[in-house]
Amino acid sequence: MTPLQQNTEQVTNFNHPVECMQFRLVYNGPLLTTSNSSRRGLQQNIRKEIHSQLETLFRVHPGLSGYIAYEKEHSLVQTVETGNFVFFPLVRDKLWMTCHLDILLLVRAKPMGLITHGGDIDNRIKVFIDALRIPSRDELPPNAVPTEKEKPFYCLLEDDKLITGFSVRADRLLALPHTDEKDSDVRLVIDVSVKLSRMSWANIDFVSD
Repeated sequence: MTPLQQNTEQVTNFNHPVECMQFRLVYNGPLLTTSNSSRRGLQQNIRKEIHSQLETLFRVHPGLSGYIAYEKEHSLVQTVETGNFVFFPLVRDKLWMTCHLDILLLVRAKPMGLITHGGDIDNRIKVFIDALRIPSRDELPPNAVPTEKEKPFYCLLEDDKLITGFSVRADRLLALPHTDEKDSDVRLVIDVSVKLSRMSWANIDFVSD
């Protein structure tokens, strides 16, 4: 029996999922419904922005830093290789984790004009949410390679089926674009709530503040 099996057998079941973490992610940049080839590049840029924020979260959150140390001690580090990348997801099914997303979408167009400025809002949010999970090899840009700071490459989700719900609010972005921004660029503010349906020694560190 492996250490993971030994520790995950000692579980506490909750009547309802219990929130264990809250944090906020942001994204600034294009968010358009594009062709498959252009979408791969767009989603990879989104992944890079999210990676850098999650890397900081893993470093400063006491529970997450303890979790990584625990995984290394027991040889439980669960990474996923895709193409040239080694992904390290935060929310994982084997750890009985799910998450809920509250998304604020800020655009320079009037919110009521979202359908005609950059595409249907539902499809644009889907483009973003798809970039939060581990991609398949076909979803990565051709010849994409990680930098040294992207080893491993942090992402929010092992699979987007672990999102139990999300809400989207749209509002007007009043700030003028910077010199390297376009009028069509958006800002997203994502409030992430991570929940546990069971607790074991394998995921108890996530409850730390």
